Amino acid sequence: MATPTGAPGATNLPDYAPVPQSAIGSALNEQGYYVGRVERNLYWVTDGSCQSAFLTTKDGAATGFALGERA
Repeated sequence: MATPTGAPGATNLPDYAPVPQSAIGSALNEQGYYVGRVERNLYWVTDGSCQSAFLTTKDGAATGFALGERA
C-alpha cells in the first residue's frame, strides 16, 4: 500500500481546486472580443487576454489605451 503524501488527513482532497465561476470572464463574441460598458461613455474591450479602454465623444471615439500586453 502506498503512503499518502502531504498533510495528515488530506488524502480525500482533490488534486486541484475548481476554477471559480467569477474567474472565467466574459463570453467573447463571434469576432473573439468582449466589449463592456464601464460607465456612461467609457467602455472596455478584451480578447480574453489583453484589455483596452476607450472613451466615446459626440465627435467619435477617443484614443484607447492598452491595459495588458501579449507575451
